[in-house]
Amino acid sequence: MPGDPSLTDVLIGAANQQQGFTNPSFAVYKYAQAKGFGAAHTCEFEVQFGADTYVCQVYDAALVYVKKGDWGNCNWIPYTPNY
Repeated sequence: MPGDPSLTDVLIGAANQQQGFTNPSFAVYKYAQAKGFGAAHTCEFEVQFGADTYVCQVYDAALVYVKKGDWGNCNWIPYTPNY
């Protein structure tokens, strides 16, 4: 539907509400470090988008996310923390 938020909009909205630390054994952390995205700014957090749940985490240079259970297929979008 026109006007519905995109996955990017939903991910960024949720990221703007997060703070915390990370677990270096998690898939998004390993992916972010391999890509050189810098320090984690949040704990991992979940975002519901349609029928799918995404696990996300904010870094210096990116918002890294992966569909829950699909740990080998992490993705990222450019993101600058707003705090």
